[in-house]
Amino acid sequence: ERGKVSADGRGTRELTRGLVASPGVARVGRWISVPSSVREGRIWKEECCKARQLEPLSRLSEATNTMPYVDLTPIQCLELKAPTADFLCPLTANTYGLEFVEFRIRELDGRQRTLYHVKKPEDAAIEPIVDLPPELERQYRLIQYQFPADMLSVDTVGTSLVFTVGDKEVPSFRMIERHYFRNKLLKSFDFTLGFCMPHSTNTWEVIYSLPPLDPATRQEIIDNPMESRSDSFYFVGDKLVMHNKAEYSYVEDAATS
Repeated sequence: ERGKVSADGRGTRELTRGLVASPGVARVGRWISVPSSVREGRIWKEECCKARQLEPLSRLSEATNTMPYVDLTPIQCLELKAPTADFLCPLTANTYGLEFVEFRIRELDGRQRTLYHVKKPEDAAIEPIVDLPPELERQYRLIQYQFPADMLSVDTVGTSLVFTVGDKEVPSFRMIERHYFRNKLLKSFDFTLGFCMPHSTNTWEVIYSLPPLDPATRQEIIDNPMESRSDSFYFVGDKLVMHNKAEYSYVEDAATS
């Protein structure tokens, strides 16, 4: 749902409820630590989220069955049956200068706690990352979350995303996410944010009603960390401009941040 944008370029998006069959927790943004020789002031550090060496992604989803960089449409994203094995657009596809600067996940019922929060440091580089060595690009675009196991029993969560726009206006900003466990689709959702002004800062808040899990599936997810995965696709119009991935583990004694 479109929100108002004030004269100083700051936009506020209205609170939006996910109108999808099985919405879930969103994945947005990543801050990693890399050697200073590579960083050159362009990559910011986030102390609580250390870069990990990730396993190679060996094959594409059978639903794409093609080379990694493809001109994927929103309709094709919604037809994917398994996670893609690699990223389907390069970092340079983000020609609109879209940059995620803060992200929060919170439980809206029960304990009403913050489950995850990360914010770009004030002194970090302004420009979004567009060129990285392949091994660092993978670390930048894939995040590994650790949540408390009882989150799998939560009915409703809210997310708050703050992002900035570069020199060009964004006529329509759309996010499609597909969540899987062991290559089985668990939930999918699709949001359109609408118009964003150039050089604006926008806040988008979303409410998700999580689908119930049967006890056997819930225990399987807990027993198999990082086998829960998601793909996040971001479109301007019908053009794929960003593609990020996430993996999830749920542990009994996880601390929230």
